[in-house]
Amino acid sequence: MKKILILAYDFPPYNSIGGQRPYSWFRYFKNNNLKPIVITRHWDNNIQNPVDYITPSSISSVTCEESDEGIIYRVPFKPNLRDSFILRFGNSSFSYIRKILSLWYILTEFFIPFFDSKRKIYQEAKKICAQHSISCIVATGEPFILFAYASRLSKKTKVPWIADYRDGWSSNYNRSRMERMLYQKLENTLVRSASCITTVSEPLQKDLQTKHNKPVHIISNGYFEYPTQVKDHKNEYFTICYSGTLYSYQEIEVFLAGFYKFIENRDRSVRIVFWGMEFYEEQKQRILSYNKILTHLSRQVQKLNVNCCFIGFYITS
Repeated sequence: MKKILILAYDFPPYNSIGGQRPYSWFRYFKNNNLKPIVITRHWDNNIQNPVDYITPSSISSVTCEESDEGIIYRVPFKPNLRDSFILRFGNSSFSYIRKILSLWYILTEFFIPFFDSKRKIYQEAKKICAQHSISCIVATGEPFILFAYASRLSKKTKVPWIADYRDGWSSNYNRSRMERMLYQKLENTLVRSASCITTVSEPLQKDLQTKHNKPVHIISNGYFEYPTQVKDHKNEYFTICYSGTLYSYQEIEVFLAGFYKFIENRDRSVRIVFWGMEFYEEQKQRILSYNKILTHLSRQVQKLNVNCCFIGFYITS
């Protein structure tokens, strides 16, 4: 079997969309006579908010898991100085210092290993390349520093590498203008050495083809299992679900205002659920603040008592 080295920062048990993508490769590459070797960060099972995301790993050395699907190497994580400020003093303290440190890491982490908190992935990848006959390297971003690791490994070992984009890098509209300027040249330099590019959608494919003048293939996000039988049943609620990140510039208030008009004359219960929003405290509070308006307007509003997976409301018209 050909061995494929996969560099993936997000990976189960961290339950993110970014982690499920390389996990699907790990599960199904064997069906195509490929043996995946994944190198990822060690994630503990309690990642429930952004602070947990930067908490040090509970292990101090690399672990290795072998199965019929392939091999997973998990490297320990240690937060950098900026993240240590958050862990010690909270997210509302020393914001100016943390902004300076963020800029410093943007400027240095690609060039000075000491300031790269993810460098253990590269160090372990070098060892793996020396131990195994690797046929191809796949780096899935972000973080896009994994592209730098794959490019370096490819030059050292003469093994081709593939750049997998889950989102844009320098073209990502969530980045500041300064970040886009800093990353543009770096992205062009690194991706130039890739054999090809893979991504998740046609719009991103077209953007990457224009930018890099290189073959870009779409590998869609899919699903693992589906029900073989679907039973008819009556739902107690009409449910609208929102899944994914809610950004500050997305006017959820406009949707919620329209949602209230929708339920005014309903003769059955209606439910709206924001899956995953518990992870983002600022956006969670933004939604809950609008719930106060709905409480005032509607005849009955019952907030859903939720766990760490999601927040939402029951609204009975």
